[in-house]
Amino acid sequence: MRSFLYAVGVATLLNQALGQESVEYQDALTGFTFSRHDSGRGVSFGIAIPGNVTSGEPYDAVIQMTASKDIGWYGIAWGGSMTYNPISLAYPNGDDVTLSARMAFGYFPPVTYPDATHQVLPTGTFVNETHWQVTARCTGCTQWGDDDIGVTYLDPSEDQYLAYALSTTPVDDPADPESSFSIHSQTGHFVQNFAGGANEDFEDLVQKNLGEVDAAEGGAR
Repeated sequence: MRSFLYAVGVATLLNQALGQESVEYQDALTGFTFSRHDSGRGVSFGIAIPGNVTSGEPYDAVIQMTASKDIGWYGIAWGGSMTYNPISLAYPNGDDVTLSARMAFGYFPPVTYPDATHQVLPTGTFVNETHWQVTARCTGCTQWGDDDIGVTYLDPSEDQYLAYALSTTPVDDPADPESSFSIHSQTGHFVQNFAGGANEDFEDLVQKNLGEVDAAEGGAR
């Protein structure tokens, strides 16, 4: 797990990031406009944010993580590194998908991170014959830290440098949001255009996609 997001040369990382651009995507299932990045390795990541947020303030985001059926787990690091930033970790669980918030406090396996939660939106969450996907509202993913170490805010109007990792090996307990999991088999970095996922009707779309599912039942994970 020490190499969950393996450190490589700065020049290589920059070349990777600049060569992989996110695109605007209108999701027919949920109605959200996402800024979506396709890794080309069987996973993609989309983000939708409110249209009225300003820099230096916390805000929620709706994320959409999609992976091919052979992917055992898939993680997004919001600060672009393994340590000291929120990680959204997803993995298939039969006909469902488990999603949890983690953070690595050093080069060790990421542990549960209570300052970020995911509220799963059932409309955009499924498992089919070729892929699995989870769509969720994340609170606490776009900002982290405290007064002692400083607070990081991801500027909603700017491109953000993110990272991903994945493995084809299933986690130890797919039903457990705190499950342990194996070392990654692939990693990468990319630039995500947050502004491309701005939605003026963000809150209305969240409620629409929750439907009749109560917030607690929908999964604060």
